[in-house]
Amino acid sequence: MNIRLFTYELTLRQTLQLAHSSRATTPAAYLQLEQDRTIGWGEVTFIPYRTERLEHLKQIAKSLSPVQEWSLGYLADYLQKLRATFPDFPASVAAVDMALHQMLAFKQDKTIAALYNLMPDTKPSSFTIGICSKEEMKQLVAQAPQAKYFKLKVSEQSMAKMIGDFMSVCLKPFTVDANQGFADRSKALDWCYRLNGLGVAYFEQPFAAADWEAHQWLKERSPVPIIADESFQTVADLNQVKRAFHGVNIKLGKCGGLAPAYQSLRQAREAGLKTLLGCMSESSLGMGAAQNLGTLADWVDLDGAWLNTNDPFTEKDLNQPLPTPPAGLAPVNL
Repeated sequence: MNIRLFTYELTLRQTLQLAHSSRATTPAAYLQLEQDRTIGWGEVTFIPYRTERLEHLKQIAKSLSPVQEWSLGYLADYLQKLRATFPDFPASVAAVDMALHQMLAFKQDKTIAALYNLMPDTKPSSFTIGICSKEEMKQLVAQAPQAKYFKLKVSEQSMAKMIGDFMSVCLKPFTVDANQGFADRSKALDWCYRLNGLGVAYFEQPFAAADWEAHQWLKERSPVPIIADESFQTVADLNQVKRAFHGVNIKLGKCGGLAPAYQSLRQAREAGLKTLLGCMSESSLGMGAAQNLGTLADWVDLDGAWLNTNDPFTEKDLNQPLPTPPAGLAPVNL
């Protein structure tokens, strides 16, 4: 197996201000695998508030062995062993998972969705707007005429202004994501009733990730679905999520790739949870991989291709092998 690594800096359309952090760019790495005359690409973004970095992807890449059998069952075992060996680096393992699924799909002349007996998904994605001024929000809305609905990043302090500003510049539906930005339960519950009256589909991660009791308290009283993001990392968290939330945000980078994300989506639905398929600001490469699982989600939040202004995979046909790296990718020595 031939392995190549590349780095790249994705530039966001706006400085993405969350309740706990902000960033204007996202470091990314791209993995190219080649074996048996087939090429696959994977992607990982290094989000500042998470712990994975390029050296972890290098460590994983150096450990890879050739694939002995091109079947979904073999890949499942291969990738499970990789996740067991590197349990703390799920986003980096997801890049390998993505590339190998792409290679298997090419070999079988199928889409990744078809490998899992799934139909293509056509649900619209939300478009994210970080905490910002009214003028900046107006500009962002104008730049996304294709958006069917938006996701507003909020905090306990900024919620009223963000919603008021949005409703004054746009009539489209919206959801809210607090990224653990609430501390006051009564304020969160009051907002749940107000959001329900506004027709908001869900309220994502109000409290700190480890505060299961506060989320369960809110779930038992809220008329609008409460969705876990930071509180959910792997399929092992689903039992706790079911008690404390109405639904869950599942991302390839959190789960460790397509295979565990598929498992998580299926098990979440079987448990009666609402499902949101999310992302970590990846390029259209990562978005395209995740979209294969879209039919298993009630909502999708795969807007990385819009959030980033310098997507290296824009206009690339990801249904065909891509032997030449896109312009701008910097090679990395293993």
